[in-house]
Amino acid sequence: MRKAPARRSRTDYEVGWGRPPKSTRFKPGQSGNPKGRRREKKDQNAMLKEALEQKLTIEIGGKKRTITALEALFKQVLKSGLKGDLRAARFLLELYDEIPETSKVPTKIPVDASPDELAEVYRSMVQRIY
Repeated sequence: MRKAPARRSRTDYEVGWGRPPKSTRFKPGQSGNPKGRRREKKDQNAMLKEALEQKLTIEIGGKKRTITALEALFKQVLKSGLKGDLRAARFLLELYDEIPETSKVPTKIPVDASPDELAEVYRSMVQRIY
């Protein structure tokens, strides 16, 4: 039977593999590679995407909700359009016109559909996904 290694206190520090001398260890807050590779600069597209995808907490009807900044912008434009701002309404309607017809209205499957009709519904659903 092997003998368990003697436990050492933290003051009894032995230099060895995986245990560098205390004088050469990184100080708290010190980087391991201070002159290493710089961070890659973000381009405008990355910054815009990050800004619009950030989460915001808003209050709607007395309830707090967390939504993206993009969703909040669309809600603001919609609110302006409903109040009578024609530019905001035109902007939203133009965006809506660009949405493909298949994603505007969900397909309903009739109860008495034939196999050919079911195949067509399936094909249209697959086209929406891809």
